[in-house]
Amino acid sequence: MLTVCCKNKLKWRYALADSWFSSAENMQYIHSILEKYFIFALKSNRLVALTKEDKAKGRFTRIDSIVRPLQTKMEVQGYFI
Repeated sequence: MLTVCCKNKLKWRYALADSWFSSAENMQYIHSILEKYFIFALKSNRLVALTKEDKAKGRFTRIDSIVRPLQTKMEVQGYFI
């Protein structure tokens, strides 16, 4: 659907979706191929690399183990698994 939006020259910057669509493949496709941004909900058991170095060394952390105050936003950079 997003590819069709691009082909039809629909103006958009962000794709917004729930956790059902939050796979690494979808994120990479939207960011790398379509050159757009995304906002996805992530399930608490998803693994993320907190830095580029962590990704290079294969160190991933479960989202639910990251300590942060409740009701705070967290921006995640593109360190895809």
